[in-house]
Amino acid sequence: MSKRSRLVKGSAGRDKTRLKFFKPEEKSGGISSSDFASYVNVQKSGMTNMFDVKAVSQLSGLSIDEVKAIMNKYDELSEKYPEVVS
Repeated sequence: MSKRSRLVKGSAGRDKTRLKFFKPEEKSGGISSSDFASYVNVQKSGMTNMFDVKAVSQLSGLSIDEVKAIMNKYDELSEKYPEVVS
């Protein structure tokens, strides 16, 4: 088997295992109380500007898409989980 055919074969294998990514609006309905609490804990800590999505993601343990979903639905989530923001 030539080097080229191994590369083609290897890349085909990766195509089958690609992850499916979601849009923030698709995930926003699935934000749990725990996810929202992680976001709010970073917010209350004052450690970073909350518009720095990458930093918020790293500090909270949430994905960037989850952080964006929480930002987009913050009011809705704060009504759904009032114990988190109080």
